[in-house]
Amino acid sequence: MASFTWLEIRLGCIKTNLQRVREKTGGRKILVPVKANAYGHGLVRVARLLAEEGVDYLGIARWEEGAEIRENGIKVPLLLLNGFLPGEEENILSYKITPSLTSEEQIRWLERLGKKSNKKIPLHIYVDTGMGRGGIREERIFRVLEEVISSPSLFVEGIYTHFPSADEDEEFTWDQIRRFKGIKRKVEEKGINIPLWHMANSAGILNFPESYMDMVRPGIMIYGYYPSSRVRKSIKIEPSLSWKASVIGVEKTEAGKGISYGLTYFTSRNCKIVILGVGYGDGYPRALSNRGKVMFKGKKYPVVGRVCMDEMMVEMDEGVEVKIGDSVTVLGEEIRVEEMAELLKTIPHEIVSQISRRVRRIYYE
Repeated sequence: MASFTWLEIRLGCIKTNLQRVREKTGGRKILVPVKANAYGHGLVRVARLLAEEGVDYLGIARWEEGAEIRENGIKVPLLLLNGFLPGEEENILSYKITPSLTSEEQIRWLERLGKKSNKKIPLHIYVDTGMGRGGIREERIFRVLEEVISSPSLFVEGIYTHFPSADEDEEFTWDQIRRFKGIKRKVEEKGINIPLWHMANSAGILNFPESYMDMVRPGIMIYGYYPSSRVRKSIKIEPSLSWKASVIGVEKTEAGKGISYGLTYFTSRNCKIVILGVGYGDGYPRALSNRGKVMFKGKKYPVVGRVCMDEMMVEMDEGVEVKIGDSVTVLGEEIRVEEMAELLKTIPHEIVSQISRRVRRIYYE
């Protein structure tokens, strides 16, 4: 069935990337984040694949993501990475989601739920060692830990922290590693056993083997992209996604023709303006107006004029054979997400996670 725009996702690449992370990290437990529609790759299909491949946890950002996973019969443990709001506890328990403790107020909410349901609720404590984005502050961790451990309704399954700049600031990251391992050592000296300690994200896995601990959390690298150009490419990974669009119009155009909203581009020669069925409503960045490139029959062509909600225009040579229904690659092949991210002064995560759900996903083994 023809589509205006679609993704082709190679599940074998995700499997390969996962296996290479396993090899690099010495068989440690693995949590793969599937938040934001599995970074644009499709939540349910990717979650099912990762469950089949035996990952230990899936990471989610909203309880609704966990609900969708559970309602599709996927039973792998889920860790809610972003905390939760009052009133969401019952949904978290109902869908068998493990919450992260990111503020002390949440202790009371979970305790009330545990008493009401007569269940002992497992949780992970998120410690802020420098991210500056919520979490339990280092100087409070032992007081919080003692309070949670003393509660008959709660069970500490894990303690973790997060790196804000493992791809940029080596000294700061080393300090985080030392301090977090120091917390672990003091907890163990008190005779407290916590099953899981974890802190290594994709950049940590690539740059800091010392950060692996009991479990690692490879995110963007599982999907085949390095988190930035500054990480060590210590694991070879393969992009799993190609984004295609159909040609929905071809216009032979003379020099001096204005293109799209605002007439920000005028042709300088006789050429073909090719209209593609993809736009910012699908997640293609409008900021790539007059800057982006696409691939057609092995050659790159420029995006011209402003990207529209549902369409965008590409300029091709007058002699190029192109017709309605032809397929054009807007991401993939020689159009690399890392290069697109650098052009937009952003990160690959933003580009792929913003691909709209209305873009059809086609999966290949």
